[in-house]
Amino acid sequence: MNDSAESHEYIREYENHIILLAGATGSVGGCLLYKLALRLPTKKVYALCRRSVGDAIRKWESTMPHQIEDILDSGKVEFIIGDLTKPGLGLTTAIRKKMSNEVTAVINTAANISLVKGLESSLQDNCQTAIALYQMASEFEHVQHFIHFSSLAVNSFLSGGVVEERLYSAPGGTRPESDLAGFPGADTRTLPSDDRYTWPYAQAKHLAERLLLRQPSSIPVLIIRPSAIGPAMADPCPLYGPDSAIPIHQMLLSFTLTDQDLERMATHHDFEEVPVDLVANSCLLHLAHRTTGVVHCSSQLYMTRTGAEVLSTARECLTPSEMAEVFRKQRAAAEFMWQSQYRLDQIDQTPTWYVECKRSEYQKQITGPLALVPPQHDDQQHMRRRIRKMYRVLLDT
Repeated sequence: MNDSAESHEYIREYENHIILLAGATGSVGGCLLYKLALRLPTKKVYALCRRSVGDAIRKWESTMPHQIEDILDSGKVEFIIGDLTKPGLGLTTAIRKKMSNEVTAVINTAANISLVKGLESSLQDNCQTAIALYQMASEFEHVQHFIHFSSLAVNSFLSGGVVEERLYSAPGGTRPESDLAGFPGADTRTLPSDDRYTWPYAQAKHLAERLLLRQPSSIPVLIIRPSAIGPAMADPCPLYGPDSAIPIHQMLLSFTLTDQDLERMATHHDFEEVPVDLVANSCLLHLAHRTTGVVHCSSQLYMTRTGAEVLSTARECLTPSEMAEVFRKQRAAAEFMWQSQYRLDQIDQTPTWYVECKRSEYQKQITGPLALVPPQHDDQQHMRRRIRKMYRVLLDT
């Protein structure tokens, strides 16, 4: 099958799709909304908003100001106000019945990506909500797919080596009575915190994977594990993505970009990151392909860089006077958290992982609106532009 035929085939898959999108105001969610509304012939998108439509629109006006009007004018988006933490997701009976009769796929990008929250809060925000959404979707009459966004961090307890696209057992073994903490309304205190995970966020996401993949329902489940998510290459617009939610930016601010810093990072360790629009495209291609199980979305699908290479590029983007000005500014707590959580002073002693992406390898050949990387994209130029933008914002504040 040639590229054109492949492109036409996945595009046609969306002609009758009605998608329920949770987390639509987040970085990945907003990118998916743009793709579904403007780049694909999707029949309809239910965008789940937690507070109000006005609040959601204000967020999109901030993150993609030149695209949101076209998204709204597409006539494809229907807003629904709900709360994944409430019984019935806080939706009216009429709305649930309407979606039950229409929705063909559910995509859950909703999450609290805070790395400082404790396990109890993270379980509520990143596990119980996912199970609640799945339980509602299982009552819908026409749902063909449930897609849940997890994280490569769920495997942070592994001792290194190849990370396969499969569900790994919890490091302490599975305890059914403790795993009950992941169900909606359950007492989260029954699951003890396990410091073999890098963060409580990772432990909560791992439990969500285990519970979703063993649910006794006929709805096919796909778990997507992205690595750290970076700014967009092209869609909805170049460099789209909130700076506060881009891990590499926090990492860069942990260093003063001296020769000593570069020596510390001059290791064989790769920095795992992928652009947000690549993540969205991979997700939508897997939906069209009807993939189930676990898939990774890592730098193997884009460009692999070491931490030293990232720091070296950052230093090229600043003049000596700008560098001095930037690092005179007070560091936020988040930057120091990187140093402690990643043990950057002992980085040579940390495990090395190789993340498999075999199940998405075919996507590198796809063309059209969901091509993983846009034609003529220059990854090094993209890195320079985003780093320059990040430091320019810091210099101007």
